[in-house]
Amino acid sequence: MSIESFTHAEGVGMLQDILQDQEGGGIPTNAAERIVSIVGALPLAIFQLGSYLKATHSSPEEFIRRYQKPSKAARVDSWDEATPLTYQHTLATVWKLALERLPPDSMLLLNIFSFLDSDTVPDVLFLGGPEGSHFNDFDLFQDAIRYIRRYSLVVHVSGNGVIQGHVVHRQVKRYAQSLLDQNTFQRALDLLVRLLRHQFPRRPRFEEPFDPFAQEWQHAESWISHLMSINDALDAAPFEYNVSEELLSIFLDGSVYLWESGFPGQGRNLIAAAEKYSPVLDGNALSREIKNFSACILSDIGHFDEAEQLFQDCVSSEKKMMEQLRAVGAKATIDDEIRLANAYNNLAGIQCCQGRYEDAGLHNILSLELKQRWSETPNVNSLISLSYSNLGNLYGRQGRWDVSAEYFEKALGLGQSQSSVLRRALTAHNFGCMRLAQGEVELARQLLTKAYQLRSEKLGDHFETAGTMHMLSLCHFELGQLENAKDLLRDALRMLEAPRVPRDDIRIARSKYKLSVVLNALHDPHAQTLREDAIDLCDTLSSTSLTDNDIFDDLVAYT
Repeated sequence: MSIESFTHAEGVGMLQDILQDQEGGGIPTNAAERIVSIVGALPLAIFQLGSYLKATHSSPEEFIRRYQKPSKAARVDSWDEATPLTYQHTLATVWKLALERLPPDSMLLLNIFSFLDSDTVPDVLFLGGPEGSHFNDFDLFQDAIRYIRRYSLVVHVSGNGVIQGHVVHRQVKRYAQSLLDQNTFQRALDLLVRLLRHQFPRRPRFEEPFDPFAQEWQHAESWISHLMSINDALDAAPFEYNVSEELLSIFLDGSVYLWESGFPGQGRNLIAAAEKYSPVLDGNALSREIKNFSACILSDIGHFDEAEQLFQDCVSSEKKMMEQLRAVGAKATIDDEIRLANAYNNLAGIQCCQGRYEDAGLHNILSLELKQRWSETPNVNSLISLSYSNLGNLYGRQGRWDVSAEYFEKALGLGQSQSSVLRRALTAHNFGCMRLAQGEVELARQLLTKAYQLRSEKLGDHFETAGTMHMLSLCHFELGQLENAKDLLRDALRMLEAPRVPRDDIRIARSKYKLSVVLNALHDPHAQTLREDAIDLCDTLSSTSLTDNDIFDDLVAYT
């Protein structure tokens, strides 16, 4: 039995031929295209679903909605009422027969596929893998995948900017998963983790955001769905299995990437998966990293109380570890002390946002002192620069402008010798915000312009770039440059509302409200509509409290 996959157009044509006599003139092309996409242009699946639609007189829209539900889809795939006498098997039976004929290597490969998102598993995962990873040889992979494709269990995709790989029909994936026992499940999982870790080495310690971590994750967005699919497979397994430290480190690194890319919500989902299994780590360094980063995400999405408790736990855990080292006469390593320094730093950030400046100052200083002990180590100066910037923010919030400026200047001075564009951009942004709060509008404009240039160069259209544009627009507004302020805010909103940028209604509301103020000053009739849009986005607040710029600016914890 060897059945090649159709092209998308051939699949649509077949489905329309089956249903051409249907009442109403057959199936619309757009509905046929959706159904063919759902089944990956697999001929047997198209025939099965077309026969089902014809016999049951189901509308395409209702069928598509029902087929998205696994329980409904399984019944359709097992349906045989309309199967002609010359065709002896239902679709579900065909999957079973095909899988029984696969050689061992092909079955192992399909088992690995069953852990991953059905929508395009990149071939690169299996090519050039680590020694002993089984599919590290190109010819071996090609032999294994050839049998899977021969039985039309997957569809090969490539070209037109699409990553070369394979789409797995979700019913094939579900059936393959159902055949896994404890041993085959564990073997496939362990091999998959080795392959993933080879593609994405652990993030180097003290690494800067996006440098060069994101370059190694060249297709990270497409891989995140695979990591979540692995977590789903773990949840659904009916037997016990071992979760390795390597897998949890992959979940952590994926969460970090999402957070740095501006997707804290999705990052939280992935770090939650790591947290769920972290007890197997027995309190080791990785488990403490997972807890610390989970707190960072909670802080970023505004869950300050919960985040503070986790940060307090992190500080206590790291201090306890240091005490245990001293008790046995061992010396703390740079990793030990920097983890404690980062825990202090993060706790201070929460306390600063809550206006607890004395506590924040103490923990910022403790963090800085630990980092300074390792100032000769590569990349540590960038962490020291961050502490200086944090202290600048702290004193700026208290109106101690001179002390604040001193720390920001120190941060910028260290940043010039570092390779991180983004660290310099962050410092310039925060320094500019401080100068604006001080009333030094022209100095603020210069600093925020520099931050905008650096973030545009490194990030392009990104929520952080949009945040700097918002603050820069305030400078132009104060300087009476209303057209410049209007253009900056409109471009910031374009970035914030773009489909590929994580939607943040609070930041969108803030920029819309400020744009309404600018347009009102320009006597533009669209001002009132924008203001109402901003209020609607923040409908948890009373309308009487939304008449002040400061109210909207305070909605965002980090400017």
